[in-house]
Amino acid sequence: MRTFIVTYFDGKSSKSSEATLVVFPQYWKISMDNTSPFSNSIRWDVTNIKSSKVYTKNIKSFSYGEYPFQYIECEDDLLIPEIEKHPEQKKLHSKVDTFLHQFKLKSIALLMLLIVGFSAGMYFYVIPNVAEKFAQNVNSKYVKNFGDFVFNTIKPELEINEERSKILQEFANQLDLKAEYPLDLYVVDEDAINAFAISGGKIVVYSGLLDKLTEANQLAALLGHEVSHINKRHVLKNVSRDLSGYIFLSVVFGDINGVTSVFIENAHLFKRMSYSRDLEQEADQGGLELLYANKVNPEGMIALFQVLKEETESEDFESLKYISSHPLINERITYTKEQIKEKANTFIENKKLNTVFAELQKK
Repeated sequence: MRTFIVTYFDGKSSKSSEATLVVFPQYWKISMDNTSPFSNSIRWDVTNIKSSKVYTKNIKSFSYGEYPFQYIECEDDLLIPEIEKHPEQKKLHSKVDTFLHQFKLKSIALLMLLIVGFSAGMYFYVIPNVAEKFAQNVNSKYVKNFGDFVFNTIKPELEINEERSKILQEFANQLDLKAEYPLDLYVVDEDAINAFAISGGKIVVYSGLLDKLTEANQLAALLGHEVSHINKRHVLKNVSRDLSGYIFLSVVFGDINGVTSVFIENAHLFKRMSYSRDLEQEADQGGLELLYANKVNPEGMIALFQVLKEETESEDFESLKYISSHPLINERITYTKEQIKEKANTFIENKKLNTVFAELQKK
């Protein structure tokens, strides 16, 4: 019968004793040396033995009984194979135990790598996906409040043209945009070719882009596209994915104020929100549907893209924020043309819409 040298702790004091261990099918026998302060021989029934699963040292450790429990440590690598001989002691070892003890430092490095990999997967994939699902199902009231919060944060940075904003609002009112929220539209006096939407119904159009448009159906297409982003909650989904990791860490560490800080510090992202190809295509499709519903010429969407494409050839490309955040113009033109060909549609000239558009361009 093989014996193993172990260090024994009685659990009641800090004293320890060198002892020998013999593993039997139904029990373990621990025998102390002559200088031990403990009983010469101790029996551990297998049913009350627990593996302590300590892998950070070159030791195998086990405890016995209830608190304060007895405890032994053993450095002999042959102890695990000895335990494996007895089916009654199956709970005291596993393939993982054997692997970890066999490879020691390598196994610790592997464990750390797995933990880091799992954490990274949670941070970069699981949490963003959960955040996006949450954004899709959050109550509309909170979406509106969130949008108001963001807009009020960035509003001081915007040079809003009140007169043109009122006319743009009137233009939108001539259309049935089927918005989930009441729409508030603003014109910002800035040369940038840009426009963006905020959750809850806010749409901002820069004069640099507005002045490039020559037809009412182009502006209708632009608004239809941005409203689709709002209705399909692309804005909230994007920001939820992008900031979910920061928010998660703030919540984990109990820094609730940090959540607010994250949104305030990143509010500028809404002015240059970048969407995936799928979300852009979905918004383009939604914009087309809104043009069809309002009997506005859907060619306005293609004309809008053509304007943006022409601007990419200009020398002032750095100011084209809308284009840089809405890439693949040629692909979108081709896709939109195909969509228009596949669907029969009728449109009528909306004189009121044209009148408001002409007034807007005069200001």
